[in-house]
Amino acid sequence: MQDSTYVAQLQRDLKQLGFAVVGTADGDFGGRTFWALREFQSYSKYATVAQLNGTSGPLFDRLVPVMTGANRYQGHVDGIANTETRTLLEHWLGSDWRCPVVINVWKLSSSGAKKSLEAQNLWQYNDHDVSSSTVAFFAHDLSGHFPHTGVLADGTTLLGRYIKYTGFGGPLSNPPLFTQPSAEITPETLIGRSYPQLSPAEQSTFRVVRAVSEVECLGFFDCINAYDSAIASIGPCHWTLGLVKRSNGVGQVYDGELCGTLAYAAWQSQAAFDFYFSFFGVNVRDDWIDQNGIPSGKRLFSQSLRKYASWLAFPDENGDYKPVPCAEQDGNYFKSWHWIYRFTAAMRESQALRSAIWDVARIRLRDVGSIPINVSGVSRRVDEVFTSEKARALLHRWHIYRPAQIASSGPGQALRRMAQLATQSSVSGGWVRDPTGWTDAHEKALIAAIDQTVQELGNTDLKNTVAYLESWPSWKHGTNPRNYQLSDGLAKLSAKRNSFMFHNAALPPKPYR
Repeated sequence: MQDSTYVAQLQRDLKQLGFAVVGTADGDFGGRTFWALREFQSYSKYATVAQLNGTSGPLFDRLVPVMTGANRYQGHVDGIANTETRTLLEHWLGSDWRCPVVINVWKLSSSGAKKSLEAQNLWQYNDHDVSSSTVAFFAHDLSGHFPHTGVLADGTTLLGRYIKYTGFGGPLSNPPLFTQPSAEITPETLIGRSYPQLSPAEQSTFRVVRAVSEVECLGFFDCINAYDSAIASIGPCHWTLGLVKRSNGVGQVYDGELCGTLAYAAWQSQAAFDFYFSFFGVNVRDDWIDQNGIPSGKRLFSQSLRKYASWLAFPDENGDYKPVPCAEQDGNYFKSWHWIYRFTAAMRESQALRSAIWDVARIRLRDVGSIPINVSGVSRRVDEVFTSEKARALLHRWHIYRPAQIASSGPGQALRRMAQLATQSSVSGGWVRDPTGWTDAHEKALIAAIDQTVQELGNTDLKNTVAYLESWPSWKHGTNPRNYQLSDGLAKLSAKRNSFMFHNAALPPKPYR
């Protein structure tokens, strides 16, 4: 692929077919051309694409659905202009076929309705970098590939808006305007059953996960952040796809926990993972199953941080998956509006993926609970020491936010400080005896120690977290700006000793002893 004349023509063809992510036809086969070919191959696998029908008006008004039939791509999504890909490019050009998904930007009225079209056929996260709450991105999809919840009356899907962030910027979909009520984290959407149908342990665990999710993803599966160094953050722990760190202006992507979650989902529900991810030529670099065939996540597990992280992989021409390059610009491909649309569809539609997410949230609670902690000279476990819903929710959020402070090579600095502060409190029976005999007074001292450690660190986000979880669910009897519909299990998180009942059924083996 060194012939610049051929490459320039390829780039012009891809752009004509709607794959504007290719950029300018400069004859250089770089990252954007690679991405555009991958997108063409992905959409060429669809049963239905779009056909140009008309010469005037907005692009999406000039498109009609058309069946691909025998002209459906069968190869790997590898970004290579192989024989099949070149043949299909010619067929698309000769048939006036087009990409079936068009991302448009609309100016909104005060009521949130579409007012005027500002830009069309957007791809990259910063193609229209106007940070305004009255400018929104919509997906116009003629393919029918996703059985989409959240499609508006005009057939489009509201995705979110662009926001600027220090040194970064990108898509944001936050409630209530850019999320769907059906994607709120409820017992039905997370576990598949209503709250009264859950066991007491399931109810308690759900309450902790849900309360913390309101801090993380604002309580919605389809609340997606793709505007900061995390590339994209999704789910009740707002797992990050990858973390960008810059040195001398050059960004490098480091492993993210969302990839760990996706690796678990691929093991637990291969069909769902294949539909939403492998179909588009994306896999996780590391398997959830370890080298001994045990589904423990050991390949992804950090013993010192108690978290599972990995990065993504693309197939080569033989279908063998190889790691995606770790440069920032490669990570930014997954902030593109077409990938935001795919993430949104997955979170709104797939109960199988949501069930996997429930498991991974519980795995975190299990793994944090197993951290050793010294209390008055005696080695304990976190789940022996902190046993109330409130304490475990606070530690859960803290570990999501700053895992090293809780788990670095054993008990992290913050966790050690909590134990030190708590044992300075004078409680009946002291702190040396077996924690099974500790009382509500012990738990109160432990929660106070968490609060004091937060104050000592002076971290505003953690201070706000403590305040939010202390008052959860304040929206039940006050204002409800996110339009939550959850109606069961809304008592305050209990501070009583042993009030947290952990639902540990059907979790995979631990990757540690």
